[in-house]
Amino acid sequence: SNVCFNACMKISSSQKTCQILC
Repeated sequence: SNVCFNACMKISSSQKTCQILC
């Protein structure tokens, strides 16, 4: 089975982008 987690990157002082990596 895959282990998944959220990878978040801060792209500005008020915004974040997150994606699920498996």
